[in-house]
Amino acid sequence: MTLAWVSACDGFAIVACSDAGMTELRAQKSNAAYWGPKLKRNVARDAEHLAALKSSGWSVLVIWECETKNEERLRARLAKFLGRIQP
Repeated sequence: MTLAWVSACDGFAIVACSDAGMTELRAQKSNAAYWGPKLKRNVARDAEHLAALKSSGWSVLVIWECETKNEERLRARLAKFLGRIQP
């Protein structure tokens, strides 16, 4: 079983993107008292969900929304991921 999980880069977590892809996760600077804990909860929740999927036999690839802007890099990443999956 295969799953490509696409996550949005805005709102809950801000992702600093570059041509090399995602470089860091950071919270919004405004209202840091809200966003800091919110981001930590989201990271913990996502890790829990990914672990549950993997333990159920899923192969999971997380793709950040910002990574979809470079189509050539995205295709290469998907091909590499899908090439590792056993039918």
